[in-house]
Amino acid sequence: MSHAVAAPAPAVPPVAAAPPQVASSGPPPDYLATILARLARYKLYPRAAQLAREEGTVQLRFTIARDGTIVRWSIVQGSGHESLDQAAEQMIERASPLPPLPPTLGGERLEVTVPVRFALR
Repeated sequence: MSHAVAAPAPAVPPVAAAPPQVASSGPPPDYLATILARLARYKLYPRAAQLAREEGTVQLRFTIARDGTIVRWSIVQGSGHESLDQAAEQMIERASPLPPLPPTLGGERLEVTVPVRFALR
């Protein structure tokens, strides 16, 4: 009678925790419009920047959790004026939380990059 010897099981590397899912297809246009409208309500053009005739666009990237909480944000490209960059940062802080992610949007988080334009009329 022969006995089969089981081969040792191959070593399996430990599995790292999966990073949170981030939707990459972009938000639906109506949700993006809602976000932009909310941000616009909280945007303040610094008076000193207006008087100094400073204009520019800040590229602001932020990540929204499913419940609308802004998880993190950063300036991707500054305006060239510190006061305008700070105004964009203050805007995102005041606007949080944003409306919750729509149920049709997959993933637990959404990353968005938007231009925040400061222009004199």
